Amino acid sequence: MLYVSKKLDDKGKTRSRELEMESPAIGIDEAIQLIKKGYERGGDEILTFEEICRHMGIKGGSRSRYMASLKMYGLVAKTGTLGWQITELGKKVASDDKDAIAQSFLTPDIHNEIKAAYPSRPSLGSVIAFLKKKKIKVSPGIVANRYIEGFEYVQKINPNLEVVKPEQKDMKMSQKKFNEDVLKAIRVIGVFLPLEDVKDEKVAINTLSELAKDNNWEKLYWLIEGMKNQSPEEIKKSASKIVEAFELDTGTKIRTN
Repeated sequence: MLYVSKKLDDKGKTRSRELEMESPAIGIDEAIQLIKKGYERGGDEILTFEEICRHMGIKGGSRSRYMASLKMYGLVAKTGTLGWQITELGKKVASDDKDAIAQSFLTPDIHNEIKAAYPSRPSLGSVIAFLKKKKIKVSPGIVANRYIEGFEYVQKINPNLEVVKPEQKDMKMSQKKFNEDVLKAIRVIGVFLPLEDVKDEKVAINTLSELAKDNNWEKLYWLIEGMKNQSPEEIKKSASKIVEAFELDTGTKIRTN
């Protein structure tokens, strides 16, 4: 997971630097409280970075780290060039949806991997040993503590709640329908590529948005949502981004030549 911080160059101008985060910098309990504040004050509007941080009460130099953590939990997403928005998962978490909270907790890759290795609650030492074997750059002790605290927090919400991997939860469609939607999306994406001389980009963008939302293709969904007010010519210029987001979300490659 990457987030952008600002640093002064030799001439005193700010430049961006991407830093890698291997795990969320905050626990799921704190993330839930922040997203509740953000949703209560800003709803699901597309906001600037400064606005969404202000709604959540995040201040100072740690804003980027906090927002990167919320993004890792699947609670917020970037929209367009400068916009940020609470995701569908974030709205459910803000409404105390127990299943959504469990899903959010396991959205970070590192949490998902620990859960796959230890289906029930692991000991602190076993998680630390697991993380040391992975050779993560951040402190294994901090990550392990945060994971175990989050695991216990989620299960206290509902003792009978089974914490499952996000991709296993709330599957609304059969594999057959998923494959059908993938094929349909590929045909729609063809509208934006030089392969077809079709002039209905607006219709295609709306269809693609619906397919992405129904199938939880989040990267594609938020990219498309940010394009809805653009002209057909501007949309067509973003064809490569649309293809890239689709491929990342579905694991399906599109041949464009």
